[in-house]
Amino acid sequence: MDNLDFKINNFINFLYNNQNNTNISNFKNFYSKNDYYNFLYDIIFLLQNYPNNDIKFYKEQLFINSHILYYLNEFINEMKMAPSMVLKYGTDKINDTIIINAYNENTLYDIASTSKTFTAVAILKLCENNLINLDDNITKYEPRFKNLKDITIFDLLSFKVSIKTKERIDKAKTKEEAENILFNIEYNENADPTFLYTDMGCLVLKYVVENVTNMRFSDFLNEEIFQKNQMFNTVLNPKDLKNVANENNSMIVLNTGKISLDNCAKIISDIVETKVTVKQEEDGNLMIEKLLKAQSIVNKLYFEERVNIDFMHATIEGNTIYLHGVSDSPVVVESALQVIRSQMPEYEAKSAVSIIHDFKTY
Repeated sequence: MDNLDFKINNFINFLYNNQNNTNISNFKNFYSKNDYYNFLYDIIFLLQNYPNNDIKFYKEQLFINSHILYYLNEFINEMKMAPSMVLKYGTDKINDTIIINAYNENTLYDIASTSKTFTAVAILKLCENNLINLDDNITKYEPRFKNLKDITIFDLLSFKVSIKTKERIDKAKTKEEAENILFNIEYNENADPTFLYTDMGCLVLKYVVENVTNMRFSDFLNEEIFQKNQMFNTVLNPKDLKNVANENNSMIVLNTGKISLDNCAKIISDIVETKVTVKQEEDGNLMIEKLLKAQSIVNKLYFEERVNIDFMHATIEGNTIYLHGVSDSPVVVESALQVIRSQMPEYEAKSAVSIIHDFKTY
């Protein structure tokens, strides 16, 4: 093992051991050393093949090889999946910012369901401080969820179970009515076991955090996460909306204090009917169909056929489906293409897999 391989191996060992330096048993050995190697593969490849360069060279090469500008432009300007984006990448000392259609680099965005990450971090901080145990039932920390006696914190944190309310919470007219609906939430016996994703688990965990800490959830996040990590522009409820990005590619602002909900709904419905053309709707549906088809074949290759291609994903362009990833075996790639051809005969299957013959793991 040469000096570079020795350093890489030591760094991966450091990451692996640091991961296991926790009192949360569920997260020990969560990633293998091979996983960490895969995470770092791009920079390892550059270091092994282009040694003796400065950090600026490696930063630029990683940026170019990621094709990130192409994908972001396609995501924002072609697919219209979001109106704008600000992406800051790198470290505290060496970083760059990509701005696409945004006001400035301090533009605020509603991160929607990604906020579940902060709920998870809040729960894990309580666990590391020995205030809760992931394997304890919800009712130990928040007795008002009387129907969740057999469901643990880890069950909700990892989406292992599905829970549902008897009525829609957003139909409630008061906070008290909404909480009454939520506290009567129960196990969903009829849930599709292949899709247990739900917002309800994080709603329950929010009340667990508040009950254990005796703090408002927003205050806990601000004091224990945002401020300690210098996330000074991250908030649950922004007070100043001037720098908040428009979320839906429209410029409508409704003052619901002066317009009834029915009129609001009609205004929005009319806008959708007049602004979204039949062609745009058809293109959107076709795009979703292609994304789902591509992901379905990747799922089959990965989970059923156990195809060993790292970073595997697929894209559909016209009548051709392209398989992407990294492998050290053309035979493996060809066998994957044969599966695609048998499962999706309406498409021509082609490889965009990088063949790296010295691909190795630790």
